[in-house]
Amino acid sequence: MLKTTLPQTEDHAEPHNCLLKTGHGEINMKKQERKWSKGMFAIFELPESSPILTLDEIMAKYIHHQDKLLFSTYMEQLKNGKIPPQFRFRIIVNNKMKFIVSSACNDAIGKNIYSISGYLSDMTEWLALENKHKIITEQAAEAIITANAQGAIIDTNKKGVLLTGYSYQEILKKNVLSFFSEKVLREKPFSFGTLKEGQIIKVERDLTRKDGSTIPIEMTSTKLSDGRFLSIARDISYRLKQEAAKKAKIQKIKDDLDKANRMLVVQTLENYAKGGVFSELKKTIKNDAVSDNLKLAKINQIVNQNINKEKTSPFFRLLFEEVHPGFFCRLDKYSGELTPGDKRLAACLRMNMTSKEISIIAGTSLVAVNKSRNRLRKRLNLQNGENLIKFMQKI
Repeated sequence: MLKTTLPQTEDHAEPHNCLLKTGHGEINMKKQERKWSKGMFAIFELPESSPILTLDEIMAKYIHHQDKLLFSTYMEQLKNGKIPPQFRFRIIVNNKMKFIVSSACNDAIGKNIYSISGYLSDMTEWLALENKHKIITEQAAEAIITANAQGAIIDTNKKGVLLTGYSYQEILKKNVLSFFSEKVLREKPFSFGTLKEGQIIKVERDLTRKDGSTIPIEMTSTKLSDGRFLSIARDISYRLKQEAAKKAKIQKIKDDLDKANRMLVVQTLENYAKGGVFSELKKTIKNDAVSDNLKLAKINQIVNQNINKEKTSPFFRLLFEEVHPGFFCRLDKYSGELTPGDKRLAACLRMNMTSKEISIIAGTSLVAVNKSRNRLRKRLNLQNGENLIKFMQKI
């Protein structure tokens, strides 16, 4: 019987993996000729000078006993003009089990089969690596997704199922883009076409789960050497929650500190205003060098000076602007006729003080404070019914 050796074949069954050992074989039914490539001899671990095995010899000597019936059925389908799908079976070579995938076709006119040709690929090493890889990915803490250049999902792990809420089979029918809303894709688009091999990008997006809920994830993606894309998706809900809590805590500390500073400054202002007037009154009363009539006249003079004081204390203004920077500059934009006394009153109102509190600090009567308030309203051109304190709070 004529024997011809075909050229060594390339890997056709699994183009993304270099571990497959592939051989090509042909059977000419009319001439009863068989042809093998070098790869076929390597799969069966035979010298290239060996006779080409017949199908019966392969069945008898090499096919795993549990796969003999399946292999027989597979070959009968080919001989009867039917093209079966890709077929996987096991062979025993030198006491070693190999996993083989077969892809075959026939050359036929009607029911006359002229030849059968196909490829056998030794998947043993590839499956071992795949199983090892599968064990690692299944135990990973993050979702791992592989997709083709168009984003169609090829594989995922258990975390991918838990993260998305879809079953494994449902995920394999989806595109990576389908997990994100149009708004998310518009704001943070995928870059399948521009991502270079080995380049790593990290993007945070909101993933839409099967039940319609959304979950924030961090996606780390890269392009593999075979053109596929590998993405690792991590749920960052807890991290974002912790960051928000930390930010809120820091802001509360700042707010509390700011509030404490304001209270301290206001208290200082009050003490300064009260202390200035009261210390002057106390000094006058204790002055035994003058008569009671002179003391009374001096007391009246101090009171009148505080009631009619037209000059704001530089110390008061300095402390107030520490708490409310730029207040007086903004106030001047509403009126150019404001006196230092008007500005002092405006500052007290900005601190939400009542007329009674202002009268105590200023050392004057409620009537005088109310008159000062009405005068300030007119100079600011406020409408009737417009709250003066609320107006000051907006400045």
